[in-house]
Amino acid sequence: MYDGNQVLRFENKYKASDLGGLGIELIQRKGTGNYDKDRTCFNYSYVPLIKSTLQEQVYSKLKDNKIYYNDGKNTNLLNGAIITSGKDFFQSLGMKFKESNRNHQVGKDKGKPILVPDIKSKEDIPEKVKKFFDESYSFLENLVGKDNVVYAEIHYDEDTPHLHFYFMPIVNVVKRKVFETDSNGNIVYREGIDKKGNKKMYPVQKKDINGKNIFKTEIGKFLNCDQFWKNLGGKTSYAKIQDDYNKFITEKGYNLFRGVIGDNKHHKTKAEKEIDDLNDKIKEMKTEFERNKKLNNIEINNMTDYPYKRINEIPFDSTRKLMSIILKLDNGKYRIITKGAPEVLINKCT
Repeated sequence: MYDGNQVLRFENKYKASDLGGLGIELIQRKGTGNYDKDRTCFNYSYVPLIKSTLQEQVYSKLKDNKIYYNDGKNTNLLNGAIITSGKDFFQSLGMKFKESNRNHQVGKDKGKPILVPDIKSKEDIPEKVKKFFDESYSFLENLVGKDNVVYAEIHYDEDTPHLHFYFMPIVNVVKRKVFETDSNGNIVYREGIDKKGNKKMYPVQKKDINGKNIFKTEIGKFLNCDQFWKNLGGKTSYAKIQDDYNKFITEKGYNLFRGVIGDNKHHKTKAEKEIDDLNDKIKEMKTEFERNKKLNNIEINNMTDYPYKRINEIPFDSTRKLMSIILKLDNGKYRIITKGAPEVLINKCT
């Protein structure tokens, strides 16, 4: 019998343009999550943010560690991992949960209260939970290398405790293409057609006597996401890491269900189902937002004939679930007209 399901997910496509928003969500706790500010102070950092932004921390590590990288807009600068499980697992470790003021909007638990960690002091976080994340962090650190970890923190301020782990995919050996050169040592180019059908000049890669492309091996420190995952097994790398982690964490005394050993398919756990439920909710909120936006525009356009002046507008958003218009009446007084989700409006009524 297992105490819970294993959740270990990787994301390997964080480019420079992604780091700003990611940093705001991780550090400032602003984004799509349900963040409880009263619990944010209990989040625990293994590798904290010591620079002003996540982007600055990444580039600082690249420079300090003398890592060669391609500073292009499509370069994958950062990879990430999340480790967690369902509420049942954390409850088996002694963590208490309480009902929130939110209900499940979709799924089999629709209408039921959403349970969140009941943490009011550091003593409310069981040692077994801390130890679980300590061991999980150790596993990931050994996998990617201590010097390559950019940021790692346990978040206790959302619906389920989880470890965020972000690292640079660094390799020590890379293969470089060898290109044809002219008598002056300049690379030889030839004309070709790109994917859009336009003419483009391409460097000519050197070939051996058998007509195969020639590569040269370079040793050092290189930021290379593709090579990093190839070194770990390519297409089977995720399955192998899942298997290795399950074996590792089981030996540490934690009884998590891995799924089919060696299976490279994404195993959907309870925690992930909750995420899917939240994503469904987000879709509903986006639909509601667009519907309200259209209605707002209609109402605003129809207000031109009214005997009062619109001073300002607070547009509808998915967090506030309301839109408001500030009007100036003929008698010099002001009025606010608000519309939005019934449950929000009712709570504001006196």
